[in-house]
This record gives sequence, structure tokens and C-alpha cells, in this order.
Amino acid sequence: MFRNYLKDATVKQIDEKYGDIVSDKFNLFTAFILPHQGYDKAYVQIKDLAELKTTLEEKLQEYNEQKQIMDLVLFNDAMEHIVRICRILDFPTGSALLVGVGGSGKQSLSKISCFILGFDIQQIVVTGSYNLNDLKLFLQEIYKKLAKPGSVPCCFMITDS
Repeated sequence: MFRNYLKDATVKQIDEKYGDIVSDKFNLFTAFILPHQGYDKAYVQIKDLAELKTTLEEKLQEYNEQKQIMDLVLFNDAMEHIVRICRILDFPTGSALLVGVGGSGKQSLSKISCFILGFDIQQIVVTGSYNLNDLKLFLQEIYKKLAKPGSVPCCFMITDS
């Protein structure tokens, strides 16, 4: 029903065929594909998973050159999760709770998503002596860093440990 409504609205509002604009094959939309190709940022549908995989592999290679090497296998579900995480984080107050079994790649996918968007990652390193005052100091430092004009957007990543 939604697709039919979208087809009718597309023809009515912009006088183009729905199939020329939107692909029924994939229901993934992102804003990081076009800037990677040198165009202005725009929220577009991913029409080809091969193009997405190529872009993500290039971004992963850049990440590995600049940061600690991350050996990720970009299978379809992982790529779709990266797209979703990027979409969530791209909102002004975007936040997500990623739930899953330990070792399933939640942190790795989050790190590559932050890298794609140009975010700085802040993560607590918990030790046996870590206490509430340490957390308060950590959060104060993040707030000070983000309050500066022209600061890089930040992703605060915390685990259940």
C-alpha cells in the first residue's frame, strides 16, 4: 500500500516514473555515498549493494591506514547495519542502543560508522579502581571538547562492562 502511494505521489509531484527514482530492490537510504564520490551530501537510496560494498571497503581501508587495524568482513547484514548506524548518528541528537551477543561486531560497526561520518569516538576504559568521580571527570572533558567552536562531532561509546 505504501509503495503504491509513493508511486502515485512521485508521478504527481515530480512528474517522473517511480522506477527511475526509487528501486524496489533495496530499502536502504544513506547520506554518505555521494560525499564519498565527490558530490554534495544528500540522502539517497542505495540501488546497488556492490556500490555500497566498494564504498565501505574503501572507507575501511582508510580507517585501517589512520587508526588501529580492524579486520572486518563486510557481508550484506554488516553493510546494512553500518548504513543504519550512520543514519542514526547523522541526526543531531542521534543515539542508539546496540544489543547482541558479545563479539558480534557491534563496536566495530559503530567505530567504522563514526569514521565514515567524521566523528571522534570517546570510550571509557574501565579499570578496577574506576569510580563515579572518574566518570564525571571523563564527561566534563567531553563537554569541554565539544563546547569549543568548530569541534568535531563526538560519539560516546559505552559497553555493559
